Amino acid sequence: MYVSGLPEDITDEEFTNFMKKAGMIKEDEQGNLKLKVYRDSNGQPKGDGKCCYLKEASVELALALLDGSDIRPGKPVKVEKAKFEQKGAEYVAWKPSKKKKKKVKNGAPSQKDDLGWNDYRTDAGGRVLIIKNVFDQKHAKTIEGFHDDLKEDMEAECTKKGGQVEKVTVFPEHPEGVIAVKFKMPESAEKMRMVMDGRWFSQRQLSAELFDGKTDYTLGVKRESIEDQEARLENFGDWLDGEKKDDTKKKDDTEKEDDTEKKAGDDTKKS
Repeated sequence: MYVSGLPEDITDEEFTNFMKKAGMIKEDEQGNLKLKVYRDSNGQPKGDGKCCYLKEASVELALALLDGSDIRPGKPVKVEKAKFEQKGAEYVAWKPSKKKKKKVKNGAPSQKDDLGWNDYRTDAGGRVLIIKNVFDQKHAKTIEGFHDDLKEDMEAECTKKGGQVEKVTVFPEHPEGVIAVKFKMPESAEKMRMVMDGRWFSQRQLSAELFDGKTDYTLGVKRESIEDQEARLENFGDWLDGEKKDDTKKKDDTEKEDDTEKKAGDDTKKS
């Protein structure tokens, strides 16, 4: 994407946050975002920049949502597909560059693999909306059927005000009261984000954002680490050993008592 009309004092971070609204930005082989603010010889922004998205759907979403929108109050920008033109009159045939495959450490996933969880493992072109602070985790557990009812209500609300919904997922164990809504169209997700973000629901102020493609909300609750698990099993083993020792001691004591009673009985007979 080619973006013009940027503020003369824009920062890389501000430009990145603005372009992220339409989806995940592609990374180069070094893991850096393929996004750039054009600067002059003195390092000052020239008022334009470029951005490369990971998914094609993000391009259409950027055209629909970002083109003509304000990056700052009263500062609209122009967002369009970048046009690549050959420099000079001589024709040069394009050839694919021979790049070495990037080595992945410890089996870590590539950017395309690192897009989510469960049915959300695809970026979905910005179709997934994350809504937080929808419910109180502890209070919800005290009401039978709470999460199922909430899921139905949220699906109806998002369909009515946003657009066609493909799936709604409630994360009952997440401490932030999270719900994920997957829409059919990215435009619907962005529309509903603007409706939900900052809205009050059951005396709770919601926050809504497009799925970042990385956060696993099924891991909202602290899970037992391998070290904790090993320590727990070891303690349990010690507890079992202790119980066995107690059982052995009780058995020995019982046998001693039986022997004493038997001896006492024999002595009585002799008398």
